[in-house]
Amino acid sequence: MPQSTSLLSPLAGGFHALPGGHAGFEEELKAYCHSETGPYLRPFTGNRNWKTASVFIIGTNPATPLRDEFEDFESYWEGLTGNTEQFRKTYAAKHSGQESKTSGNVRLLKSLIGEEHCLVTNRCWHPTASVRELSSRQKTQHETFLRRLIEFCRPKVLFVHGQDGGIAFVERTYEISLDRFEPPAVQNTVVDGTLLLAYPHLSGKYVPRANFQPDTHFPIFADRIRAHLLKA
Repeated sequence: MPQSTSLLSPLAGGFHALPGGHAGFEEELKAYCHSETGPYLRPFTGNRNWKTASVFIIGTNPATPLRDEFEDFESYWEGLTGNTEQFRKTYAAKHSGQESKTSGNVRLLKSLIGEEHCLVTNRCWHPTASVRELSSRQKTQHETFLRRLIEFCRPKVLFVHGQDGGIAFVERTYEISLDRFEPPAVQNTVVDGTLLLAYPHLSGKYVPRANFQPDTHFPIFADRIRAHLLKA
């Protein structure tokens, strides 16, 4: 059995006192994502059960800008948090029904963990076709709301991928270091009861093949995650 590294989360020191309670946070989150120009901010992929997620999968940023595809922001938000089937159809139409390698690997990981447990989010909520379009400021400007989303949902597992994405967020937030190349079976950093797991970006870009084997690594991660959820 890997040895657990148990730490106290810096979020435990009062950070999670949400103004207006949970209902207040939902309204703040919705207002925050209503950008006046450009694509709407996307705090997570379409998920009607986002409030009860116990596993966060955190990447870099959404890759598909969406705005004019919806009648207005209310339609966008309803699709994101309610009518997710329609949201997925709209999203798929932007890609002519094709799926990126990242999306395919996210889908695989969720299917192994149990989709009902998972919320897919990112360090940055501003959608761009390429991560190179993000400035250094944009990469970090949504981190405060991501922390608040974590405190609202209180997930038991954070699976972070991409050194400049979810890993950078967790390392900044918890003041720790994670090794995305460490074998899944030996990763066991636990912060205030939350299991932190790291992996290269799920696109597989710029990663040695030996360090990126989803078909082999994901079942191990999934077993670790399900075991942690059972005892959490």
